[in-house]
Amino acid sequence: MIRTRSAGVAAVALAVLGLLAASAPPTSARAMTQHLRWAVLGDSYASGEGIAGTGPPCARSDRAYGPLARTLLRDQRDWTIDDPAFVACTGAVSTEIYGARPEDPAVASQVDQATADGGGHFDVVTLSIGGNDIGFSELLESCLRLPFPLEGWPKSWTDLDEVKHITDVGIGCTTPESELEDRIDGLASRHSIIGEDGEADALSDLYRRLADDLLSDDGILVVSGYPRLFQPSDDWPAWRGHECNLVSAEDADMLGRLSERLDQVLRSEVEKADPSGQQIVYESRLELFDGNGASHALCGRPTTEWVNGIAGLSDGSFRKEHSFHPNEPGHAATAEDVATKVEDALGDASTEPTTTEPRSTTAPPGTTAPPDDDGIDSGGTFDVGDRFEATCTIAWPTAPSRTTSTIEMTTSCTGVPGQFLFVHISYDDPDLPVAPSPATMHVVGTIADISVSEYGYKTLIVLAEAVDLE
Repeated sequence: MIRTRSAGVAAVALAVLGLLAASAPPTSARAMTQHLRWAVLGDSYASGEGIAGTGPPCARSDRAYGPLARTLLRDQRDWTIDDPAFVACTGAVSTEIYGARPEDPAVASQVDQATADGGGHFDVVTLSIGGNDIGFSELLESCLRLPFPLEGWPKSWTDLDEVKHITDVGIGCTTPESELEDRIDGLASRHSIIGEDGEADALSDLYRRLADDLLSDDGILVVSGYPRLFQPSDDWPAWRGHECNLVSAEDADMLGRLSERLDQVLRSEVEKADPSGQQIVYESRLELFDGNGASHALCGRPTTEWVNGIAGLSDGSFRKEHSFHPNEPGHAATAEDVATKVEDALGDASTEPTTTEPRSTTAPPGTTAPPDDDGIDSGGTFDVGDRFEATCTIAWPTAPSRTTSTIEMTTSCTGVPGQFLFVHISYDDPDLPVAPSPATMHVVGTIADISVSEYGYKTLIVLAEAVDLE
């Protein structure tokens, strides 16, 4: 049986929040009065690898954080922003920012691709790069205790059936941690990045060159780092044992330490490139995904994971590259953070104040109600407290249950991340004429909690404010 918070108490709290929002005075926003140009550069963590539906050659998605941050500022701040020059590509290394792709010299550098229309400078450039320079993808692959050789990753359900009898092919991470630390530290020294003179540069040199070459006078370069993939194993639920997504507890903790070191190096390189912080700013996804005491890394307590685990099998795509990349909620959260940094930097440049009425507390599907400070609302993060709106059906073979004051329903809903097995809906109308199956309904409410079974299956707990049968 799923235990939920008292629907009555939660409903009162939500009502109070609604009254506060309704009584708030009009807010003053900043409307951009000039056209802005936006470019998205980098690797798979910028292109959107990990979001459902992406694939070769570059795994780009308009729901990746770079283009999504631009959309948020356009739609929520009425900024006029051209379509982004979206050139980030999965697998990219830092040499591809100013040089051709090593495996395909016919592919121009990302800078050349971004400026191919002759537009020149950009007001906003977003960038994630460096992970492939240190071989992080190959490292992760070597750490997996896969039930089949990686080169034999299945391409279909038939392939999977043929290899399912093979077990424990992988033995875990074999590269010494000290060697990996040296690779990370190498990003801050002369390494594989090719500078203007043909010599290797540090990441700080690359950042500085990009700012000088691509940014407008008031432009900003936002460098995004990499998140922690695994929650520290001491915080794993006991039922997980000593493995998370085919990675041992010891290896997961080592990868966590390396993520912290990488975050520190990237931040330091940004500060070295622009000590004033006026042109180049750092966006720490490690801090973002760990923020507010609720880690969104893999195998933590019952929160929404913003990173994919082993992917490609459950969704039938068989694209192993989706594994260990930010998923759609992770990109949505990053987009909000990036949009906020861009607004902080450009909000006072060429703007005029506009007075707006408070936004409604009824939000689009999967979005959060606007905060009192009128901050950027990313939507799609599926956190406790977020607004929820979706089309749902009663999950077979369950049936609704009724108390004297509520109806409780276990459902499957459109647009909900695959990491959630079900959505449990509590609604204060026990007489709702819903049939066990195949009842379809439009549900609007708030995510009140996330439950996790002893086997790790997650369920969203939603307090519904409106349920319309379809």
